[in-house]
Amino acid sequence: AQYGPRCAENVKSGKVLLELSDLELECGLGITHPMHRKKLRLAIEEHRHPTLVRYPCIAQLGHTWVSSEWLPDLGLAQYSENFATNMVDARMLDHLSKKELEKFLGVTRKFHQASIVHGIHLLRMMKYDRQALAVRRHQCETVDADPLVWTNQRFIRWARNIDLGEYADNLKDSGVHGALVVLEPSLSGDTMATALGIPPSRHMIRRHLTTELEALVLPARYVVFCQPDQEFNQRTQR
Repeated sequence: AQYGPRCAENVKSGKVLLELSDLELECGLGITHPMHRKKLRLAIEEHRHPTLVRYPCIAQLGHTWVSSEWLPDLGLAQYSENFATNMVDARMLDHLSKKELEKFLGVTRKFHQASIVHGIHLLRMMKYDRQALAVRRHQCETVDADPLVWTNQRFIRWARNIDLGEYADNLKDSGVHGALVVLEPSLSGDTMATALGIPPSRHMIRRHLTTELEALVLPARYVVFCQPDQEFNQRTQR
């Protein structure tokens, strides 16, 4: 909306908009922010080559959904304002670079970068189908299964359910979510213990956490990494 008046004044048809260069977008329409130009450019390319669109559902996931729903589900709500200001939608997520994460979105912590990368990986696995993802999450709300799709909030409840309620709330704003836990090979019981704030001296509690985490995650990793066809079939049949 902020570029509406300039666009109405200088662009008389969709065809004209499709042919604008980055310089013309900046000078003619006043779109000086690199991320805003990228957002428009990606949308233009999708309209220019609709048959090449890999994820038909991606256009339905706007920047409001990314900042108000997707990031909190990852446990990264602290970045919501930055993502909203940069108008990051699902198309932009699919083309997001590490440089953009750091320079424009303020995500400099490596763990949080990994959280976002794996969150995007899950969206791709689900073909950016928000409804299909919601269905899978609903199916495991009260059952400790399919951790790949768990939100940060679901992991907090899981921590409480395995008698770690004292530490569970430490997972808020931690970036811990199912896709990170399942898809990141380096994530271990020690990683989760650190995220939960369990002191290194609490050996028995850490051992208990590792046992519970492995029981939850190892079967999911086996399906994803060793039986990818089975994972695909599970996703398409649900």
